[in-house]
Amino acid sequence: MITYQTEKLAAFFIDAKWLFPEHYEELALNKDKVKQKLDIPRYEHLEENNALHIATVRDDGKIVGYFVSFLMPHLHYADAGTCGYCDMYFLLKPYRIGGIGVRLLCFVEKCMKELGVVKLYWSFKVHQDHKKIFEALGFKPSDMMYTKVLT
Repeated sequence: MITYQTEKLAAFFIDAKWLFPEHYEELALNKDKVKQKLDIPRYEHLEENNALHIATVRDDGKIVGYFVSFLMPHLHYADAGTCGYCDMYFLLKPYRIGGIGVRLLCFVEKCMKELGVVKLYWSFKVHQDHKKIFEALGFKPSDMMYTKVLT
């Protein structure tokens, strides 16, 4: 049975750590220069300050996907209220069918509304384009991000 829930960091990291290498292998760029190493103390600090939201997808209790967000006011629009920033999201390939991923995104949006978030900033890797899904959910393109490794 597929379920969607909000989770605390400690349980999430224990249950999801087996997914992080697969997520990294599929999506990360510049793997020769930028290695995966999650900064657990900073995530803990964010959670302690109510600035972290974790939503998961589980299949009979086993985690198969997640969406991690940062919650904070935008630095340019401090009076606008809390914004939700996508940190990372991932869904195992066998679960990318039947609307499971779309339901995860809708669940996250519902949670954000309940938390009083006023604007969402979500992104995707250009080599795994989710533009059609985001636009179907009412998102509008706003920025194009470029990266460059300097070392």
